[in-house]
Amino acid sequence: MTSHFPRQKAKLLSAAVLLVLATLSLLTLSAKMTASRQYDEVFRPFGHNFLSTRSSHQILTNCDARLTLFSRDSPTSLEDARFCMNFAASNLRIRPRQAYAKLVEAKVHWYFGDDEAAFSALMESIAIQPHEAWLAERRILFLIDQLSPPDLFDQTIFWNDFQIALHRVQSHLVLARIIHDFPEQFADRQSSLIANLPRSTQASILSSLSKISSL
Repeated sequence: MTSHFPRQKAKLLSAAVLLVLATLSLLTLSAKMTASRQYDEVFRPFGHNFLSTRSSHQILTNCDARLTLFSRDSPTSLEDARFCMNFAASNLRIRPRQAYAKLVEAKVHWYFGDDEAAFSALMESIAIQPHEAWLAERRILFLIDQLSPPDLFDQTIFWNDFQIALHRVQSHLVLARIIHDFPEQFADRQSSLIANLPRSTQASILSSLSKISSL
């Protein structure tokens, strides 16, 4: 009589393997779903209506914030960077003169190591919208904290954006910190930059400088 035990053992072993594979598959799916939910919470707060003005700006803001925190070429940031690049590109197809999308595009180029493309996209952002103070502040921070060209303080675009950003009182603490951190570069320019502002705005930036200096 042929024993059924080897056949039963084979069936049990096969079932165990399938169970392990199924468990691994479920764990992988669960991880992907969790990651997808987290990703959606960050980048898709308004569902799939990406191209309305409000949602478009919010997603660009989210991309800007995330890209500001990224380390260059960090593999953990790769999916976010690709999403931001694709979103900026789709946004620019609909709104070719969207200066904020150009800034996000510049940040993605920087993340992928292409400083030349990053600078080119930044220049396009400035050309499209040179007089928007909050955007000028974002470009200044990108230039200082990420792109950091060696001749940064010889760049006319930096000083033009700084002058524009000074007109926005909400930017004054950020700008005061930059002035405080680069005293030599601002030594010969600070007075002239502030002198062109309305009196109330002058008082605000001077107050911010005083607060930063006292810290």
